[in-house]
Parts: sequence; structure tokens; C-alpha cells
Amino acid sequence: SSDVCSSDLPGLLRGGQIAIQSDGPDLVVTDLTDQRGSSRVLRGHQGDVTCFSLGEDGLMATGCSDLAVRLWDGETCIQTLTSMEWSEWTGTIIMGHVSTVSAVLLHPDGCIISGDVFGAVCAWNRDGSCNMLDPAARSVVTCLAHSEKGMFLAGHASGELRLVALDGLDLVASWRGARSSNGSSNGNSSGAVLAMKSFGCTDSG
Repeated sequence: SSDVCSSDLPGLLRGGQIAIQSDGPDLVVTDLTDQRGSSRVLRGHQGDVTCFSLGEDGLMATGCSDLAVRLWDGETCIQTLTSMEWSEWTGTIIMGHVSTVSAVLLHPDGCIISGDVFGAVCAWNRDGSCNMLDPAARSVVTCLAHSEKGMFLAGHASGELRLVALDGLDLVASWRGARSSNGSSNGNSSGAVLAMKSFGCTDSG
């Protein structure tokens, strides 16, 4: 199919009717209003693209099996976020993902949130460093959504739903099935959280 002009892509991501599909390491953005089905291919990842999130400003974040999160402006990757080793006298700590990124979120507060199949949740700073939610849920992160200002939601394959504050990445509350708790995950197990929605907010999986 024919390619749309690269200058059109940010506008499509802001307010167009589009379909976004992964083709291995490539991400294909198709303009559904074009009868020709014109598309643009975004290349840069080294593994299968597994998830994406659109921002209000036309930016897009993607996650991949290569353990990286990428930030895109149109068809240009403007930042690649990968794990880093932090050495202390007690040993080496890995900050970031060590397994496939399974969910990503462009938070309105300017932070990129990502989760992986091991249950780790990372909040990425503009300088490429990250904070990690501790403890991890030890279950695949299936979806992420922003909540009220300064918070976000993380859903897991175990059925657990967590409310997290960006400031300090503190766990505010968690729910499993119909039960809730403050910072704990009591309750019976349930099916995976597939999607979440906060009224007035957008979600991502």
C-alpha cells in the first residue's frame, strides 16, 4: 500500500481514524479514512512489538519483547528506554525490564509507565532513568490506565488491580475481584484484568 506523508502521521495520531498493528518488530499505522488504506511503518524495535499508548500531543509509546520502551514523534523514535545496572556495595540492581514489555502508558503528567510479563512496573523519567514499583505483583501486567492527577492503575493477569501514586511510586490501594484493600491484595483470585477505564481519562493495554 502507499505511504502517507510523514508530516501527516502526528495529525493522524492526534485525531485521525487509524488502525495500529504490529508486524514483528515493525508497527504499521493505517489511515482508515483513506480508501487506499495508506499506511506508515515505524521501525526501530529489535523484537515483536507487544503494546502501544497514544498521547494527546500526537506522541506514541511502544513496548516490545526486546525489553525496550520507545517514544515516537510521528515516524521518528525520539527516545529509547532500556534497563540499567546500578551497582552498590550490596550488589548490582537492575532498574528497568528484564522480560517482555506487556503494557505501556503515556501519562498526562509527562511520565511513561510500562509493565512486563514478570509483573514489574516502571515509571520512566525524561533523562531515561526509572523508578520501579516495589513490591512487584509477580503477575503479568496486562493493562495500564491513568487515574486522577498524579496516579495510575495497573491491571494484572492474576486479577489484581493496583492504584499507584507517581510521586515515589507508592502503592495506594489494590483490589482483587470485587474486594479492595489499602496496599494489600486480599481476596479470592479472579480472571485477568483485560482493560480499565477512568471517566475523563484514556486507557492503554
